[in-house]
Amino acid sequence: MLLAGVAWSDEGIDITEPPKVAALSDLQERIDSISAAVTDCTSSGKDHGDCLCENEEPILDFNRAVEELFETYSDLKTADIVRFRTSDGMVVSQSLSGIKNQAQMKLNCN
Repeated sequence: MLLAGVAWSDEGIDITEPPKVAALSDLQERIDSISAAVTDCTSSGKDHGDCLCENEEPILDFNRAVEELFETYSDLKTADIVRFRTSDGMVVSQSLSGIKNQAQMKLNCN
C-alpha cells in the first residue's frame, strides 16, 4: 500500500487577547465583505479592475485598518500566520504577511 506524504503544519501564533482578537476579526469581516462585493461585481460580467474601483472606498478603509493594526500592535508586524477564535467560536487563521501585501497594493482608479 502506497501512502502519500502529508505534512501537517502547526505554524502560527494563537491570539487570545480580546482587543487583538477584535481587531483581527474586524479585518476578517472587511476582507469577507470586499471579497463578496468584488465577486458579485465580476459575476455580473464586469472587469475585475473596474470592480475593485467600484469598491475603492471600502478597500482604502481596509488598507487604513491594516496600517492601524500594525501601529497599535507592533508585535504583529513580524507575525506571518495568526489564529484566533471568533465570538461565535469559529477558529480563523490569517496570513498577516498576505494581508500586509494586499493593503500595500495601489488601485488604478480614475
